[in-house]
Amino acid sequence: MFWPFGKKKEKSAVFESKRGTGELDTLKANRLADAAYEMTAAVAAETGERKAGSEATRKCARLLHEELGKYCDDTLITSFRSSEVSYNGVLKLIAVSAPIILILDLAGCSVIALALFCFTVFLALREYLLCDGMRKQFFRVCDMTNVHGVIEPQGECTDTIVFTAHHDSAPLYTIGKDDRKNMFLSMHLPLIHFCVTGLITVTGVITDIFTGELFSVNLPPVFVIVLLVLLLLSSGIYIRLWRLISDKYSPGIGDNLVSSCVLVQLARYFSWKKRKGEGFTGTRLVFASFDGEECGLKGSSWWYHNHKNQLVSPVVINLDSLCSASDLTFITKDVNGLVPLSSALASELSRIADRMGYSSKVGGLPLFAGATDAASAAREDLEAVTVTAVPLDGASSVIHTENDTLENVERKVLEEVISICIRFAEDRGCTAPPSPEHHLTLENTEKRLQITRS
Repeated sequence: MFWPFGKKKEKSAVFESKRGTGELDTLKANRLADAAYEMTAAVAAETGERKAGSEATRKCARLLHEELGKYCDDTLITSFRSSEVSYNGVLKLIAVSAPIILILDLAGCSVIALALFCFTVFLALREYLLCDGMRKQFFRVCDMTNVHGVIEPQGECTDTIVFTAHHDSAPLYTIGKDDRKNMFLSMHLPLIHFCVTGLITVTGVITDIFTGELFSVNLPPVFVIVLLVLLLLSSGIYIRLWRLISDKYSPGIGDNLVSSCVLVQLARYFSWKKRKGEGFTGTRLVFASFDGEECGLKGSSWWYHNHKNQLVSPVVINLDSLCSASDLTFITKDVNGLVPLSSALASELSRIADRMGYSSKVGGLPLFAGATDAASAAREDLEAVTVTAVPLDGASSVIHTENDTLENVERKVLEEVISICIRFAEDRGCTAPPSPEHHLTLENTEKRLQITRS
């Protein structure tokens, strides 16, 4: 859907009553954290749960755009089309295709059965394990909405620091995250069943190759028929897999609305510094919040693919799941541990945290632990890291649950992350003489409030 943001709106009353009238020159990280906390409460009250590509998520993007517009030199909302259902839709695809594969095997059509099995596995690996769903879609698509703001340097741009987050919510399971028995019955057992089905299908094709009956319809041996019938009769277990993902969504506060509101407060701080004449000479600051992270990094993949050539010597700091100060971690491996992030950047941030007296860790996401938007930057060969504050092993009882509310976000961790980001930017901020040959603009300013669609 096309959203007409061609002109700036009046200041939102949602935030005015919570801002106060204090001068920014007295603001410290704790006051910025308080402002981010209050802004999160206000936006959450306006939008509720935010399914990727929904009106609630677009409204959230508009509110963030409006707030960033108060502090940034340039702001832009971009709309793109992608699939919200593809990420978890592969589970339903497995549930549907498994009985069909068994029937094809029983009918002696092992080649067709293998083709369907391979297609299903390909989509499952691409969407669920690799989070790489920006190619041609096989699922229903919708309009998703990103937003970013830019604070330009006082001279020619020589480098860029990109702060990112996402503003969509995660879908909820129909069973509790800690219910291991039902999780095994609903997900792990059907996947084991599907793997056994695939193994039998592959064995049947190999047998047909050696017997010269690959492209002819022939019944499998009796013992294989018995096994296939047993598997077909037990395929009712896929009903639980089909129903695993509910139609409800997490409140999505810690993961990850509060991080998007932290971006606004970072923009507020650096805007104030620039107005005082203490802005960066050559460092451009970008603050971007993405849609579609919870369904396979859709928004960040699209944004980096379309903007990477406009970023000058960028480093990316992604904020995700800021809940508990005791779990402050800089992630070095993303997408189930398969995509490396910048270890050097993570170490630099960790050293800053140590100097400021904050406890932090450096580590990578393990297999089946999910992914963050930093991976999209890394896949475009950008130096990137994710700052998080939840256990990396998925043991959090907050994120991706109904408990992901503002009460379960510590103000302390917001203060720490804001402090680290400010110190990093000020340490990295380029004050070298302007270099005209490196000057690039992030967006044509004549189009800065237009919607970009693809």
